[in-house]
Amino acid sequence: MRSKPSAVRGLTTLRLHLGLPKTATTTLQQYFARSVPAYVGPGAPNLPAGFFGRYRAAFLQQEPEWWASRESSRLREKLAASCEQALARSSDGELTLSWEGALTPGLFVGSDFPEVGGHPPGSRWVRHLAALVRAIAPKPVEIQVLLTVRRQPEWLASLYAQRSRRILGASQEDFEDQLRRLLARDQLPIPLDFARTVSELELLIPVRSVLVLPIESISTLGYRRALSAFLGVEEPSPDVFEEKLNQRRRDSVTWNLRDADERLRDSHSFRVVSGSDAVGSEPCIVLTESLRQEILERVKDSNSRLTANSPLPLSGY
Repeated sequence: MRSKPSAVRGLTTLRLHLGLPKTATTTLQQYFARSVPAYVGPGAPNLPAGFFGRYRAAFLQQEPEWWASRESSRLREKLAASCEQALARSSDGELTLSWEGALTPGLFVGSDFPEVGGHPPGSRWVRHLAALVRAIAPKPVEIQVLLTVRRQPEWLASLYAQRSRRILGASQEDFEDQLRRLLARDQLPIPLDFARTVSELELLIPVRSVLVLPIESISTLGYRRALSAFLGVEEPSPDVFEEKLNQRRRDSVTWNLRDADERLRDSHSFRVVSGSDAVGSEPCIVLTESLRQEILERVKDSNSRLTANSPLPLSGY
């Protein structure tokens, strides 16, 4: 049964930060909480920890069309209420919402969806996001997107290390097997294909603009200027982005793994490596130069199309 959208009252502009995990999202969200009057996301006043967990579960367990049903009304209304509470702290109807895991709910943890209804693999996440966003922000609300990225080889290694607590038997062998499965696809999944991610966001939500900011430039003046212009706030001082949080990186090619958390086994995202009887994980993974080059070669054409969305150099992409 269909339901009316849970539109956010008083909303005129929605700035959506889709920070891919491991792209300084924690640092950015702390900055948003301090500097943006109307902000919804981690670190925001009165927003409980793990707020987006149930939305992530819905992305994994439901079809995108579910967001138009009566069954989804509780989640839609909960998000709309949080947005309206944030808007009460501002007078211009402009809201910033940050959700780092919206486009990567299942990567490496066993939630890999095949092509559905003629859509390419991975666009499921954009269709979910589009349905949820347009339920709370129907036209004529203007939507702008900030997509924070990291060079794919380092991003994939860092994300695997982060999610190793949800992988029983995480190891170098499994890491390499997962990467080669991704690279063997006829079409790279979203969000690994950054350019297609931008195109689908523009088409399916749709959004007015997508700004792409690479983490490699986070300490530069250009990054701070682009970010402040996007948010409509004063330019942050150079020391705001000096501290690097949530680092699992041991050196330039090595990431520490986490022990698998058995308490997550029955959750919506947990994977047991086939043939593994391990209780935990190997201590680390290594991004070999051959694997790094293999990834870069596969994403090179896609990354070359990002220049129109980023005011910053994408050196090494």
